[in-house]
Amino acid sequence: MDDCGFDCLGAEDPSVAPSLDDVRKGLRVIGRGMKGDSVVYVQGLTGAIADGDFGSRTEKAVKAFQRANGLSDTGIVAASTMAALDKLAGGTAGIGPAKRTEQKQAALDAASAAENAKTPAEAQAAAQVFVDNTVFEPVEIRLAANKALAKAKAATTPAQVADAAKDVKAAAQAISWPTWKITAVAGGGVVALGALLLALFGGAKVTQA
Repeated sequence: MDDCGFDCLGAEDPSVAPSLDDVRKGLRVIGRGMKGDSVVYVQGLTGAIADGDFGSRTEKAVKAFQRANGLSDTGIVAASTMAALDKLAGGTAGIGPAKRTEQKQAALDAASAAENAKTPAEAQAAAQVFVDNTVFEPVEIRLAANKALAKAKAATTPAQVADAAKDVKAAAQAISWPTWKITAVAGGGVVALGALLLALFGGAKVTQA
């Protein structure tokens, strides 16, 4: 069994997933029946629906990930599986600045598209593009992005679509940026860096300074 297996599942509330750090340290594991942000992290990296609920589909996705990475397919996320997930999530060392810039711009464009979405399908498509282009961002942003995607997938009413778009926008605002300049599409002028978030959703194009 992968590391400590179910022996590490014990907690005051077994339905609450432990922190990622506790799993990395081998103190706890994440398994079926658990819920929380740590589950979203696992789901986002294994291709499962990122709804924060570790069910049978997530277990299946984890097992597939484990087999693909030469690990025992227990369906339980312990330290060794977490290390493989972190390696996948943190594979940014070799990515060049041009690609990072391209993905950041794509993420921001997707956030703008989400805000303008009129239907659940449009919101889901925009949220998916946002998730796909934040894979190299910090864990907190990826978690927020996956939560927004889960909300978009569950949306059935205009109010729910707007709520999902709000979450995508909030995640976009959390993205860490280097030195940027923003060129307004309408007038072609350069807007100060401090206007980034205001211009972002008002039809501005972001270009690296």
